Amino acid sequence: MSFGQETRVIVAEPALGVTTARDLAVLESLHAGLQRTLVGEGLPHLLVLRESAMVGLVQASSSAVRRAFVKAGTPAEGFLLGIGRDSAGVGHVVDSYHDAQLALRVLRRDGAGRRLMAYEDFDFATRLFSDVGLDRMGEWAKELLRPLEDKQTMLATLSIYFEHQQNIMTAADALAVHHNSLRYRLSKIESALDLNLRDPSAISSLFLALTALSMVEAESWDQRRIRPVGREEQSGEIRGAGATGSVLADPERGLALSARFGAALGPER
Repeated sequence: MSFGQETRVIVAEPALGVTTARDLAVLESLHAGLQRTLVGEGLPHLLVLRESAMVGLVQASSSAVRRAFVKAGTPAEGFLLGIGRDSAGVGHVVDSYHDAQLALRVLRRDGAGRRLMAYEDFDFATRLFSDVGLDRMGEWAKELLRPLEDKQTMLATLSIYFEHQQNIMTAADALAVHHNSLRYRLSKIESALDLNLRDPSAISSLFLALTALSMVEAESWDQRRIRPVGREEQSGEIRGAGATGSVLADPERGLALSARFGAALGPER
């Protein structure tokens, strides 16, 4: 694999999440099916299974990745695929990874039923989020949502509200509350944040802020889960499909690659 050619991070997750052993089996099936397809297409790649997702680095255009995902067939059904930007070098891999995560979040709140999204598909607001960067967006998000930082119920309410495309009835059902109770909570949120949830700019700002916070928390959890490299990993052998760890060679951006992907899987291995 060379960064002299177009190279992108991909993340695939079950549309409904992983909740049962059967979901894990389906995830493993997708991992095997997509790997066979990529090998058949001659596309260099790294793929690894995580607890609830498949993460990969593929040396191909976004259109080639889309074709491979669709060609994988049945294993790809019921999954969402996020495709990050072209990584011009190792230092941009983390940016591409964040793009893929952001694409999944947009797909989950999208009522159009799309299953695939690449960095090039982002709308203006989402592209802004992606290009500004996670650290800065996380700081802005905390500043915007500070009035709710000690009100976890309100934050959860807001998240569910957006996950259900601002539909009061379905969001209330998901929260197991009466729709009037949800309306009351939303009015309290509007008062606390001094904004109007009917204002498009407020809606986009809150969605991006909540997304930023969730991604910051997810990255923090990833870092806590990194484990030391053992003898087998040092020799290049990773045991178990879910292996995800190695020591960060560089705590900065790009050399987190080994910790994020764990094992190299390609036509020659």
